Amino acid sequence: MWRRALPPFAALAPVAGFAACETQRKRSYDLARHQHGKTKVRVLKVRREGGVHTISEYKVETTLYSPIYERCFTKGDNAELVATDTQKNTVYVVAKRTDARTPEDFGVALCEHLLKEYPMLTKAKADVESVQWDRAVIEATGGGGAAPHAHGFLRKEPEKQVATVTLERGGSPTVTSKIEGLVVLKTTQSGFKDFHRDRYTLLPDCDERCMATELSASWDYNAPVGDYAAARTGVRREICRGFFGPPHAGVFSESLQETIYDAGCLALAAVPEVQSIEIDTPNLHYLPAKLLDAVGDKFEDDVFIPTSEPSGSINCVVARGAGGAPATPTNNANVPGPAVQARAAAAIRDSIVTTKANSCPMAVRLAWHASGTYDKADGSGGSDGATMRFAPERDEGANAGLNIERDILKPVKKAVPEASTADIWTLAGAEAVAVCGGPKISHAMGRVDAKSGAACPAQGRLPDAAQGAAHLRDVFYRMGFDDKEIVALSGAHTLGRCHKTRSGFDGPWTSKPLVFDNEYFVNLMNKDWVPRDWDSNFQYTDKESQRFTMLPSDLALKTDPKFAKHARAYADDEELFFADFKRAFEKLIGLGFQDAGALDAAAAKNMREECMHGSIEHARAVYDSRPGLDVNAGDAGSKRTALHKAAFWGHTHIIPWLVDELKVDTEGRDSDGDTALHDAARFGHEGVVKGLLARGASKAAKNDAGLTPLDVAKEYGQDATVALLKK
Repeated sequence: MWRRALPPFAALAPVAGFAACETQRKRSYDLARHQHGKTKVRVLKVRREGGVHTISEYKVETTLYSPIYERCFTKGDNAELVATDTQKNTVYVVAKRTDARTPEDFGVALCEHLLKEYPMLTKAKADVESVQWDRAVIEATGGGGAAPHAHGFLRKEPEKQVATVTLERGGSPTVTSKIEGLVVLKTTQSGFKDFHRDRYTLLPDCDERCMATELSASWDYNAPVGDYAAARTGVRREICRGFFGPPHAGVFSESLQETIYDAGCLALAAVPEVQSIEIDTPNLHYLPAKLLDAVGDKFEDDVFIPTSEPSGSINCVVARGAGGAPATPTNNANVPGPAVQARAAAAIRDSIVTTKANSCPMAVRLAWHASGTYDKADGSGGSDGATMRFAPERDEGANAGLNIERDILKPVKKAVPEASTADIWTLAGAEAVAVCGGPKISHAMGRVDAKSGAACPAQGRLPDAAQGAAHLRDVFYRMGFDDKEIVALSGAHTLGRCHKTRSGFDGPWTSKPLVFDNEYFVNLMNKDWVPRDWDSNFQYTDKESQRFTMLPSDLALKTDPKFAKHARAYADDEELFFADFKRAFEKLIGLGFQDAGALDAAAAKNMREECMHGSIEHARAVYDSRPGLDVNAGDAGSKRTALHKAAFWGHTHIIPWLVDELKVDTEGRDSDGDTALHDAARFGHEGVVKGLLARGASKAAKNDAGLTPLDVAKEYGQDATVALLKK
């Protein structure tokens, strides 16, 4: 009935009026800034670990970034918009799937999930506040003293633990940790005097006072953090030590300014992963109750009147390498650390995708050509040196047009002078692949720029697109690649197109030149290719539409049987192509330079992920690409190894490979003290339990809650597993 009361739509606004409004709305002004996210999402995670429960509660705000989201504002195009309700639901899903016990770890897990699920995103940001709870302490009935309650908690206010995590596609998480609302008070050993005075100054000098503040602190990191909880505990401990001093002697404060600087220095000294810390301290005044003298009593530094407004605003930032303590060294004092790489990566993304142009394909080509001059026979060439800045390499025909991309990236060097140009070029290629939706390319810093063209390699080392299979093998074998890697790296042609003015060739390989996928191989293997009738270099076009391009070197991948089997596999399996391209491209940009430690750590993480998904073929391939990986290494924070992940998800077939072949330790513990057998017992994965027991896994191992695998199986009602563990 209520619908009848509405006036006809046409009466509300004529169609012509709408058209005029649309024209004005879309064309009159620029969209200067836009943001899309979800706020005030609250989630509680309960861990029922035996009879003792633990909890984590978070307040979460998400922000998603993508250049295409501009269309949502200017064109009303919602096609690839991740709804805010979806973002809310994602918070709950991530809470279910992760055991993150700090806001930092939860934020990282959430951002990684968002970028994995939604390829249109270039960056995700999560602001996570941890709601603090203390375990309730209850007096036992009938006496016997007080004891912590197994599942009762009391909320702690107003102090908050907060983290902001930002993750750009292809980058590493940028984490800022925060403490908010830490109220501190010292009743002695504080004064404030000898400050500037003029006719407006009424505040007297003071040698003794109460000093109090509601302190907030935020800090960032210069290196990966294995345990955010420990880092946070260390920072908070040192802030309190700087404010209060030793428990009995204390420390005198000449001013709040002096105190928070000391606290910042102590925090940096105690927690080497912290790069800088900002401390903000609005005064909470406790004024002497001198009125006692007026009413017949005596003020003896014992009664104070609390007031919070107005308050002083005292703030400082204490940082390494900024006049204070030196920056934490990496494995090489001259090698830029993770913080520098993160800054460079952010500057690169701002440079290669702008409102004027998307130069991602050219960034990949620059990294490729800067690295592809390597000769394994004498170690010359490769990505070290950035020698393309100089003649004759700069002027080589194969590098035509790359001066544009080199110029595009010059502002990155200006913004991050600690990064070498050689690092910037290779990192730009890695970032570009990820920005376009491809795999995340691991990258290590430390290349050194050459000082002159004397370091340029011999000319003619790059592939000639007019040649065939024999030429490709000559060029790539010289660098140390095999046939599969040749095909995988050729898949970079899925990005960009040819330009007659630069190479003498013309046209795109795919329908989406700014999207990294396997369409290059799909087109190569599934379309019929015929010579193109035109006035420049010999090339092929597709017979059906004559829209797409293939070069002689591309067709060699289809006509050579050894190449063709890999090209067909990549056309049929994009995930396989991504995995193989990732490994080959990491190898390529490392030619002439290699930080084995960084690449090993990245490969170990990838192997753990493949074991979690039960993909033994891909896990083997990762291990084979980096022999000697630390197979017992665990994830930062959770400390969960490849064996934990395979056992948790019931991947029985992974167990023999990990334990028998790689000699993984069956007694490795995660952050909860669980072994892989605990995980398998919890979910009743009988095949995994049998496999672990057959390989000597301990039935007696106890986790942090004091439970054995048998106890866990009983708690979860896994009767068949209980029977196995009782044998």
